[in-house]
Amino acid sequence: AGVYAIRNLRTGRTMVAGSPNVQGALNRHRFELRQGNHRDAQLQRDWNEHGEASFVFEVLDVVKPREDPAFD
Repeated sequence: AGVYAIRNLRTGRTMVAGSPNVQGALNRHRFELRQGNHRDAQLQRDWNEHGEASFVFEVLDVVKPREDPAFD
């Protein structure tokens, strides 16, 4: 689990989100953008206009699992 960002290097616009599976979420975003059907219309427009090379996908923070088995 963690927090990630998708940053447009040209415009400075950044999408920040969290997910229980950060790498899976980033892979999903890349796939949707490459297919041209991302759920965030502005992000998709920027991707179409500026291209994949203008974007950075980064993990900002990761939640470390607790040793306590009762922790959820």
